[in-house]
Amino acid sequence: MGDPAAPADAAAAAGAANGCTGRCGPAPSTPTTLQQYVSALDGGAAAGTPLEAARRAVAECDGSTLDLSQLGLADADLAALWPAVAPLAPRLTTLNLFLNELTLLPACVADCSRLERLLVGANPLGALAPGCLAGLTALTFLDVGYSDTLPAFPAETGIASCTALTVLRAGNGRLAALPDDLWALPALTEVHAYGNCLTALGDAVGSAARLAVLNVGRNGLTALPDRIGECGALEVLAAYENALTGLPRSVAALPRLRVLNVDFNQGLPPPPPAVRRAADAKVLALFLSGGEVAV
Repeated sequence: MGDPAAPADAAAAAGAANGCTGRCGPAPSTPTTLQQYVSALDGGAAAGTPLEAARRAVAECDGSTLDLSQLGLADADLAALWPAVAPLAPRLTTLNLFLNELTLLPACVADCSRLERLLVGANPLGALAPGCLAGLTALTFLDVGYSDTLPAFPAETGIASCTALTVLRAGNGRLAALPDDLWALPALTEVHAYGNCLTALGDAVGSAARLAVLNVGRNGLTALPDRIGECGALEVLAAYENALTGLPRSVAALPRLRVLNVDFNQGLPPPPPAVRRAADAKVLALFLSGGEVAV
């Protein structure tokens, strides 16, 4: 997006937006286009360019939360805005970039060293820049979900330094793998990576000692690693709509497992009535791993 129009052009621009040729008098005060109507519903925030709206948000930010969501910001807009954000960065704890037009999560985000919540979901992300998460030791919540063009989550982002991260939302992307460094994060409790292109989880998942919720539904998984049984805190395992043909016996031994959703894996045998009646995640896991089921 370009810079704001010069003041002398503002009236002409407003008139042109209403179909004015310069001979029709003042622009009408009531909305005459859908864009103006939506702008009015938003309290006028949509008036002008996304960059103008973002600059107003930065100017009004006097706390720890910078909300730049739903402004239509493009990569160039964020780059142009960042010099104004930089003085705020050391004290920001929440940065909301949800639902914009960003194709890259830039490395400058790492300047927000106290960041606790980073929301970049619903952007057409194509990449996460190297170092964009480096040093974010206070980050607890990361949302890069509903970025259905995101093909990779490389370790080079600096995810290993996010030692406070508890929740990752990365659903509905194109991720072919998750970084091994993710599973080693000591505070990690929830990973939502459904609707991607995962074909394997990798043995490193067994390092996730506090992981309680894992959703890898709607991927291309043909198996789960045996080391998933080392995730002793796991309570909810969702692996629906994959290509699983069985489960490792270790899943049935998970001490806290209470929900197991493996629906619509055509390679899995249908559970017998006794297993269905039991409605117990461990019983189902034992059956699907080929174990003897007593119900």
